[in-house]
Amino acid sequence: TMLGEAAEGSRIVLPTREVATELALDLGGRRLLLRAWPTAHTDHDLTVLDEGSGTLWMGDLLFVDRAPSLEGDARGWIKIVDLLKAIPAVRAVPGHGPLVEDKAAPLDKLRSYFEVLIADLRRGIAAGRPMQEVLRDAAASERSHWLLFDTVNLRNAEALYMQLEWE
Repeated sequence: TMLGEAAEGSRIVLPTREVATELALDLGGRRLLLRAWPTAHTDHDLTVLDEGSGTLWMGDLLFVDRAPSLEGDARGWIKIVDLLKAIPAVRAVPGHGPLVEDKAAPLDKLRSYFEVLIADLRRGIAAGRPMQEVLRDAAASERSHWLLFDTVNLRNAEALYMQLEWE
């Protein structure tokens, strides 16, 4: 619908197979390895590795420069960072930001952001500070490292606060 006349004659092809853990697809000389991940950015994260070119499509498991947005579980995301780093790839295509040849540094930056956010929220909750103050101040030290920080971080902090206050 959004493409208007440009989409005339095309049809939507819905998925017919589930990727529970991994699924290899042979496209006739091009093999793709699809991998499903535990809850991280969302509860349905998927990466695709083109084994021939070494290109890894990471979707929203990788944000480069732009603050990562959380719709799943930050603690789960932190847990899979090293697994994502270990995937042999020549280049990585993030869900947001430019293509990178070394995915390790932006993944470490993403992990650091969530570790700081979680630590700040836990500290504020433990100290009994008012929720609005805790949310406002959470991960403030990360502000200069991310585009769209103020909008995205507040949303992340709100989602995480609700999970962490009952630990």
